[in-house]
Amino acid sequence: MFILDDIFLFPVRGVAYIAQKLAEQIDLEQNDETTIQKKLLELQLLYEMDEITEEEYEKREAIIIRRLKAARIRARGGLGDVMDTDDVGDIDDLDDLDDIDDLDDLGDVEGDG
Repeated sequence: MFILDDIFLFPVRGVAYIAQKLAEQIDLEQNDETTIQKKLLELQLLYEMDEITEEEYEKREAIIIRRLKAARIRARGGLGDVMDTDDVGDIDDLDDLDDIDDLDDLGDVEGDG
């Protein structure tokens, strides 16, 4: 009977495993200091090229910096799950933030930091 249970539950367990791995990867990318620093550099370039206003720059910068601080705390084993990154704000929730990805066409914008 256990063999039949394993056969019938395999698709469910497989989907659950894939969903778990995707969630882990998304969390890793959203909390990676290098990725967040790159977003900040790209935001600065957008501002310098007059693609966004100073008000929009400051709004986005505050969110990115809070996310960077949370990532650094988490990386050092600090608050970990106690500090929910939903409170920090999601970089991708900002309007027109996809414009930052268009900078890749201009050349390499990764920081050395």
